[in-house]
Amino acid sequence: MLSRFSVTNYMGFPEKITWDLSQPHEYAFNTNLIHNGIVKNGIIYGVNGSGKTSLGRALFDIVSLVNNVNPTDYSKVIYQGAADSPIEFEYCFIFEGGKKIEYSYSKNVQGLIIKEALYYQGQKIFTKDINDVYFCNEFSVNPAMRRKLAENANAVSLLKFIFSSYPLSKNHYIQQLIDFIGSMLWFRCLDERNYIGIDTGRVYIEDYIIKHGYLDEFAKFLKEESGQVFDFTPTQNEDKVITCKVNNNEVPFLSIISTGTTSLELLFYWTKRMKEASVKFVFIDEFDAFYHFDLSINVCKTLFKEDFQVFMSSHNTMLLSNDFIRPDCGFIIGNNKIDAICNLTSRGELRQGHNIEKMYRAGSFDIK
Repeated sequence: MLSRFSVTNYMGFPEKITWDLSQPHEYAFNTNLIHNGIVKNGIIYGVNGSGKTSLGRALFDIVSLVNNVNPTDYSKVIYQGAADSPIEFEYCFIFEGGKKIEYSYSKNVQGLIIKEALYYQGQKIFTKDINDVYFCNEFSVNPAMRRKLAENANAVSLLKFIFSSYPLSKNHYIQQLIDFIGSMLWFRCLDERNYIGIDTGRVYIEDYIIKHGYLDEFAKFLKEESGQVFDFTPTQNEDKVITCKVNNNEVPFLSIISTGTTSLELLFYWTKRMKEASVKFVFIDEFDAFYHFDLSINVCKTLFKEDFQVFMSSHNTMLLSNDFIRPDCGFIIGNNKIDAICNLTSRGELRQGHNIEKMYRAGSFDIK
């Protein structure tokens, strides 16, 4: 699980911002949102421009680093007030048995790695600094190779070097880290349909639903989540477009649905892909941008039942209800900081009976 993430000098974060998931409170309700002392599910709030999207994109830089996908133009994401300084990324992961991996790296405006370090259970495994590389005894890298890695112009990641150069067991901490990174997913439900992780290439959602025989399941999903009922036309495997009957006429599904239902179709696709790919961490940006309030709640409940970490950004304050979330699972971002709601009030410990939404609207949770 992801336990902590920090980034510095990225977009609107000139100073270090740290998202800590390792400090839940001891609430006795909605305990399914916490796993082994780490926040498993949560929702991030903040005004427009506060950094919700930037935080998610920064967090997923590690996916691009390891898998060579979704290349980033770092001249556009580096904080423009300090473009000569590197962007610094810091991660802390906790795996089975409480095993801790701390991994960090820095990139310059060209996107080249100039610093890198990995610690396992507090032990230094490898580090890279300007013209200097260190490996622990577990990885016997000869001096000539160390010099090449320290001086290489294309700034090869030491993490990728170890993974590709040494045979590792499936339970080795490096293998576990690589597997976790490979099972991360970021996507958004807005019009551009962007995503990072698990998939590459263009996605044709209706073609996917038809070819996998998911049409009946998709109809059930729409009814359960939104109450909508569609009379889908039976399809053949070579079909690429879903059609349905309207007054005995056969029409393309996408031609008659709202933007919100289109977003539900996207969500259905990703929920299926999440299970197929055995994802470990999901970040959904503006997940309910086109949803009705009740639909947002239903979708949250559905996703929070999964056994992987799921986080979302939203403006929908109705989700700030202790009926299905907790004060330590709702986060507010702003002013180069992010913290759980339970840490942002002067009223003492928040309890299950508090109306968190009302308090939020009244400005009770200031992040300064």
